[in-house]
Amino acid sequence: MTRQWSGHYAQRVLAWLWSTSPHLCSLCGQPITAGPGARLADGRRDPMRASVDHTLARSRGGSDSPANLRLAHLSCNSAKGARAATSRARRVIDQRAFFSA
Repeated sequence: MTRQWSGHYAQRVLAWLWSTSPHLCSLCGQPITAGPGARLADGRRDPMRASVDHTLARSRGGSDSPANLRLAHLSCNSAKGARAATSRARRVIDQRAFFSA
């Protein structure tokens, strides 16, 4: 049985990854300037904050092992979804960056 990906477990994994990894988005390559838990002035989650990306999505059989985890912007990770980081997924992320600028 796999552990649910939420709450304190996900926060601890993100904090560990934030402290041990370079602060670069693994999907777009840009710096991650907002740490875990960062919020905008209106209280919404900062879309450029750090999030945990599973290289192989849990829904596709990926695990929570450190080898399958990497940092990504929340918005890049959301745009990627459960897709592999293929060129198609990168185009979606590039479009997200273009329209948010």
